[in-house]
Amino acid sequence: MAAQSDTSALQERREELLARLSALGDLRPGSLVQSYRRCGKANCFCTDKQHRGHGPYSLLTRKVAGKTRTRSIPASQVAATQAQVSECQRLRRLVAELIEVSDELCQSRLTKGTSAARRLMSGQPHTPHA
Repeated sequence: MAAQSDTSALQERREELLARLSALGDLRPGSLVQSYRRCGKANCFCTDKQHRGHGPYSLLTRKVAGKTRTRSIPASQVAATQAQVSECQRLRRLVAELIEVSDELCQSRLTKGTSAARRLMSGQPHTPHA
């Protein structure tokens, strides 16, 4: 009976995770960072070692086929991009949790099936749970 309630709880958790996955917004992989640059002009203020340089510039970095790709993000789109990056991170956490719950559910069903097979082989009648 405990296995039945465990299986039901795992199925409910899986359904909840699937619902949360379907509610995700736009996804953008990578990290949003701010950068400062020196222009290289001899008379520019950025040549002073005490100065950070020009910027800040917002950059989205990510790995694509083993190479780091960087895209410049306009200041007007930084908040939206950060939300998209956060959603992508949320997706990864939800998928990891869904895989874990699914594995536990499969194991629970396997254990339940093994117990039923043993009962059949020993000649004990199967009594379904309500």
